[in-house]
Amino acid sequence: MDFKLKHVTIDKLFGYKKFDCDFGDVNILGGTNGSGKTTILKCCYYLIKEGKLPVSNLEDVVGSLQITFANGWTLYWEKVGGVQNVELKDVEGNIQVLEVLQNATKTYLAASFEQYISEAIRIYAVYGATSKSTDITYLDTLIEDQLNIRNKKFAGSMSAVLSLLQNKQEGNVIKPADFQQYMSLYMVLNKFFKDYGIGISADLTFSRGKENIPYQRLSMGEKQLLYIMLLASNASDESAILFLDEPDLGMHIGWKEQLVKALVQLAPKAQFVISTHAPSLIKGWRECVKEMSHLVQEA
Repeated sequence: MDFKLKHVTIDKLFGYKKFDCDFGDVNILGGTNGSGKTTILKCCYYLIKEGKLPVSNLEDVVGSLQITFANGWTLYWEKVGGVQNVELKDVEGNIQVLEVLQNATKTYLAASFEQYISEAIRIYAVYGATSKSTDITYLDTLIEDQLNIRNKKFAGSMSAVLSLLQNKQEGNVIKPADFQQYMSLYMVLNKFFKDYGIGISADLTFSRGKENIPYQRLSMGEKQLLYIMLLASNASDESAILFLDEPDLGMHIGWKEQLVKALVQLAPKAQFVISTHAPSLIKGWRECVKEMSHLVQEA
């Protein structure tokens, strides 16, 4: 079943506004600071992913929210008497359990501004007190999580990939489609990281000259790009919705112009809902831009 977003309506956004918008495969929300871009992304993500809005910061900024999916199903949320009510209905109006939706499509949220942490956090519980680098940022942990997902996904293919790249005949045989899926991430990253060599390995090590550079030593903008690309690559073979809040932060204008095309290349089956302030990011995708000033009206 196709559970991509088709239409979203939010009443009483910030208490007095109404948001009304159609959605396609690629959607780029543009608008001023405070116009509601991040709020809309998070509301849709949490409602689909968890069946509720976080009590701390979202449930009191919207009155009601309705998502209509491409298959005709609807997901409705409102808060009545301090209680969050959620209802999922199929095309015939029958109430369905949320697990049907959640099992049919995967949702991901990259709230980039919140992940763009300038200060290091020390995570001894995860990395151990004897770690060579205790200055681990939250973005580093997100990259590691996505690498672990990737390595688990391709656990049975790694040796076959390396054998094929080295023109060896021994080892496991890999299907052309699986090889292409595995290598697609490297092909995309090479378009961005032109000053680096990228080793094909489980830990995704970069190099410059004779020096090996672990991803933890990349710049914040480089890490941001790596995380977003890993996220898209890991969603390449599934029906997914990726909510990306200002994913281009810290990136050069040349990278911004390539970003959306690269994401679609890595995850052609996915739907993207992206917020941005950067005109360069929408280059070639103007038909996908949704300007908040045209979508939000005072109720």
